[in-house]
Amino acid sequence: MNRITSTDLKISKKLISAREESGIKITAFSSLIGVTHQQLRKYENGQNRISAGRLVLFAAASGKPITYFFSS
Repeated sequence: MNRITSTDLKISKKLISAREESGIKITAFSSLIGVTHQQLRKYENGQNRISAGRLVLFAAASGKPITYFFSS
């Protein structure tokens, strides 16, 4: 069973911040990382866990280092 943890929720908040700081709209950003905008919303809302590989794509698309998503 895939339970959403507090770490997953923290990362989801960072996903939102990274995307907004990059200035890219959700539809364009979802295309950059290869998911639908609906799936991106699920990642950002903490409904779905994000894989490590997808997180690397997210970091590259937003111009953030991977450590950004784990910082407080």
